Amino acid sequence: MSKILIIEDNPDIRASVADVLEFHHYDVYQACNGEEGFELAKNEKPDLVLCDVLMPKLNGWQTFDKFKSVEELKFIPFVFTTALSRIEDMRKGMTLGAEDYITKPFDNYDLINTVKRLLDKHNALQDHVIASNEASSLTSLQAKELQLQEFSESLERAKIVQQATLPSIPYLENLFNPFALMYLPKDTVSGDFYWAKKMGDIKLIAIADCTGHGIPGALMTMACTNMLNFIVQSPEFNTPKSILTKANQLVVDFLHSEANQLQDGMDISLCAIDSKNKKIHYVGAQRPLFIMSENDKVDGLNPGEFVSYETPDNSFIHKIKGGRYSIGVYYDDFELTEHVINYSEGDVVYMFSDGITDQFGGVKGKKFNTKRLIELLTKVKDLSMENQQRVLNCVFEEWKGDNEQIDDVTLIGIKL
Repeated sequence: MSKILIIEDNPDIRASVADVLEFHHYDVYQACNGEEGFELAKNEKPDLVLCDVLMPKLNGWQTFDKFKSVEELKFIPFVFTTALSRIEDMRKGMTLGAEDYITKPFDNYDLINTVKRLLDKHNALQDHVIASNEASSLTSLQAKELQLQEFSESLERAKIVQQATLPSIPYLENLFNPFALMYLPKDTVSGDFYWAKKMGDIKLIAIADCTGHGIPGALMTMACTNMLNFIVQSPEFNTPKSILTKANQLVVDFLHSEANQLQDGMDISLCAIDSKNKKIHYVGAQRPLFIMSENDKVDGLNPGEFVSYETPDNSFIHKIKGGRYSIGVYYDDFELTEHVINYSEGDVVYMFSDGITDQFGGVKGKKFNTKRLIELLTKVKDLSMENQQRVLNCVFEEWKGDNEQIDDVTLIGIKL
């Protein structure tokens, strides 16, 4: 049984976290300040430490330094707990060498997932040290093959962790039925993610494309997913515009400092579907929204705010263009536009990352592009959403052929 040490001066928070961990069969030790936690750690040798930042006697940073000064404690995974509003605490903790941070108020699911992930990582590292010592007698080629295998196994574990943050299929089915979903990472882990939440009668759905793919992109998806989950806990952020405006502020604060001016960010389309009043509130940051409808216009928008494509059977695909700014890239004149759209029963909305339209393939090795996607959606519009999903996946694989997939691909279609 893994040992977890909680260092927290607030007795209610300390007891609450201990209850959650003990329920999941962890052996829990508690300390009310850094000094007590340090002495307890020397005796019990915990497998992981959860430590508050703002504490009397020794604050979180000082406690961390004290642990690192002792040989038998310096390699214990150390996690800071702090309010998400204190971005500087997160950045300082990661700079000092902490394994991770967990935001307050705690989400039990996030807490247990973080603890499990870090314990698995720590155990894997110990196994790696043992394996490395055993491999010291191997040939150089054998050692490289072993390292590659270990790296691949680590990526597979990372994939499981990332997928655990995505809405499950049963959860999506409970919110949107029927729907079609394409989720095809370029690498083992993805820089794309999809996200859904229910707020009263309103259902939120988003498709996001974070800068890069693979491991850098996946790290961004984890941070951005966590921020969206945090934002919607507050009643004041109840529209796509307010949610993404706050997300932009958090991502900018998280990525930008005097020492680092990263240009990472997130392109995202976010819809709030009000099925009671048959309205869609949509905001796009560099990503469009498609609506398949029998109506020849988008009710609620001016003619210049959308482009329509007529299908052979006199239906229409309407494209509402996303805004020109990405989330998390700093602009003095940053502004988001929220469109309020009246929809009819049977309309279908499509949201997607640019991985599908940018993919090279076909006979001439060209991009799939938006025009082909519109033509494809036109052809499959009378199929069930389940069959649309099958066709979309098959057509993409056929188009790609032997070409390398150049980016992560995500698309969701929801029948309203």
